[in-house]
Amino acid sequence: MFLDRASSDSQKLVKDGDSNYHDEKFLVISSTLGPVAVWKCFYEADMLSWNNDFFLSQSEQFDTITSACIVGDSIAIGTYSGKILFYSSNCDLASHEIMSMTKIHAPIVSVKVLNKNALYALSTAGLHTVTRPCS
Repeated sequence: MFLDRASSDSQKLVKDGDSNYHDEKFLVISSTLGPVAVWKCFYEADMLSWNNDFFLSQSEQFDTITSACIVGDSIAIGTYSGKILFYSSNCDLASHEIMSMTKIHAPIVSVKVLNKNALYALSTAGLHTVTRPCS
């Protein structure tokens, strides 16, 4: 799954006076055996490149990761067990710790940004509004 920021800095960019196309996204890769890895993928000068940007530590302690989004200055990760894990999205760190966790009593299907302080979480029990914790 891809992480999208709500701001325009992750959108398609064209440099001033330059027609070179540049697009940057963050790809979330997870397994039940290891931590969630976030890869930076970018397309520039007709070439697709990627590199491992950082890991979300302790994510391997939870079951299947089903969804992810960036809300404010946090990365929200939804799990099949109904937990939403909040991590700092400061990309200067090599590994990120869980800032807080919210429990919804049903498997998370999808998480989407509502505004800079909240997100929608779709679970098998319905639609929930979750306010991100203050950091």
